[in-house]
Amino acid sequence: MKFSLATRLGRNILAIWKYCLSFGKSGWELSDYPVHLARQVEDGAEQKGPAWRRIPAFRADIVNWHRVSGVGNTPEEALQTLKSEFIKKAEGTDPMPRPGKRVPIDVQFATTIRIDANRDLADQFIHEVLGYEWAFISDESNLWDFTSEDSLDPYYLKIRNLYGIDVSGLESGSLAEILETIARSRRESETP
Repeated sequence: MKFSLATRLGRNILAIWKYCLSFGKSGWELSDYPVHLARQVEDGAEQKGPAWRRIPAFRADIVNWHRVSGVGNTPEEALQTLKSEFIKKAEGTDPMPRPGKRVPIDVQFATTIRIDANRDLADQFIHEVLGYEWAFISDESNLWDFTSEDSLDPYYLKIRNLYGIDVSGLESGSLAEILETIARSRRESETP
């Protein structure tokens, strides 16, 4: 989500204000933190694909924090999910970061253990099915990550034509599952 200069300035001023106020007390609650609420989807914008892929209309996050946010179809829902995420974070973090203070990004990538077990097949799949020279795929990746359409049928057809196997029953579109299914099919066809 990109913010305009005015929005970024407003977020920074709010963070500084909440930072200054935080010295007046110790046990901080969500209301002590700078919270920014933003619309993610324009009113009436049509979103394609299955319901689980649709972007909620609103997002609420704590300014200068990463990975603590809430989403919802109304501002109230977004703030409520933010509150739930904040409570989870507070239970596992001692001490809590001071309100307004920048919290560094803690980057964690999904594992690639299942993908790496079929690395040559994965590389071919990326090129032949997904149509990319290269792409990072993890054990959590799925076909939905590579399309904005509301159907995976074009990918299922390519897989059927290339590998002679129907994976349309794997509704999640999990690349790890698809690659394991193709590899298993190849092993079974090689067995006398």
